[in-house]
This record gives sequence, structure tokens and C-alpha cells, in this order.
Amino acid sequence: MAIVAIALAFRDYKAKDGKFIDIMVIEDSSQQPMHTDIEALLALYRFYLDLGQRAVFRLNVITGSRITSPKEAAIGNGAESIAQNAHGLFDLRFRQIEGFFNNVTGILAEHLESTGTAKPHKYNEVFRTIANDLNIFSTGTATEQIMLVHSSLREQSDLFSCTSDEDLGLLYSSPKEVAARFETAVKIGKLNRVKVIFVYAPIDEDDERFFLQMVDVYRYILTPLGAQVSIQSSAKTYGI
Repeated sequence: MAIVAIALAFRDYKAKDGKFIDIMVIEDSSQQPMHTDIEALLALYRFYLDLGQRAVFRLNVITGSRITSPKEAAIGNGAESIAQNAHGLFDLRFRQIEGFFNNVTGILAEHLESTGTAKPHKYNEVFRTIANDLNIFSTGTATEQIMLVHSSLREQSDLFSCTSDEDLGLLYSSPKEVAARFETAVKIGKLNRVKVIFVYAPIDEDDERFFLQMVDVYRYILTPLGAQVSIQSSAKTYGI
């Protein structure tokens, strides 16, 4: 959007309780990094509908048995911008939105640079990473919360082993039992404003079968908590 268009739209903006969009991306360092289309990701914030909305971006990475904390970028709401605009800058809000977008782009670029190749893990704490980050949403105040999970969901932990014939047999015969096992590990709060999109392109039929079954496990856990769960094979666009 052009600077003048944003500036003109914001000129008559009145302080109000606008929207608050919180987006979390989870990458899996045990596989090739997902090359997210930055324009598609930033478009999810839809600033063209509400220039005064508050926004947060978070990136977390599944890294073996170590649970990590997300990296974050944020922008305050329009009322805060008005309060900060002591010099009456015509394009202040545009500068703030542009700065937020640049911060998001920088976080993603740094991640791609540091994880250029897949690093198979002896352990892969997929569920605990996702569950802990969903609890950030559960206790948050955003009006719209989106989690993009870029992972094959190949759990390798004390909860489930994707290389165990016994665990795989249970996954294919009774995914609800696997879900019950996961639920005992981390209690997740209500997710009434949360959309979870699992993004992965399976390499063959066996990989696809595993991925779809594991997504069902997550559905059994997350849907009763109020979350909307969907899947897609590419990060070039997001069907939201």
C-alpha cells in the first residue's frame, strides 16, 4: 500500500479498541526449512482493514529435546500511535507498520540463514512445543490468533516414537489413544479465537498417511478446546 494511502486513511483515525492479531509460526529444524512467502504471511495482518490494530508476530523452532521460547516482533495500536505523535508526523503510522513488517522479515531471514539444512534429532519434541505455544494464545488477549505449524509432525519423545512399530500401530488403529497420551503431558487452555494450520508437503504415500493421522491426533485434542484446525501443503499462500 502506498505511503500516501496509509497516511490519508490514518489521518482521520480515532482512538478506539481495534483488532489485535497475533500470529505464531512454528518451524521444525529436523526437516528442510519451509520457505514462507513473506507477502502472504504479512497479508494475514490485513492492516488495510484496520490501520489502528495491534499486532504481534512470533517464531518458534522445534529443536530436539530442548523447548525454546519464541522470537517476537510487535506493533502497538492506533491510539498509542496518536499519543506518540507529538510532532504531528503525517506518515508516522505507516513508518510503524513498515518497521513491524521489516522486523518480521528479519526474524524469518535470520531463521533461514541459521537453519539452511535439515538437522535430524534423536529427540523431536513436536507436541510439547506446539502445546506450550498454544498456551501463550490461551492466556493472551488477541482477538484473532493464528498458528502456522511447518512440520511433518514426526514426534520422537517419551510421548510417542515415530520409529516404533508399536506406537505407529497405535496411531493408525486408534489415534484417539495417542491424543489421550499427549493430553496427559501438557494441559492446554481454551482456544476459542485460535486457528491452527499444519503446513507440510509429504514426500510419499507413507509420509502422507503418517502426517494425516497425526493431524487427526491434534484435531482430537484441539477442536474440543475451540480451535479451528486445517492443513495445506504450501507456505506460498494461506487459506484463511
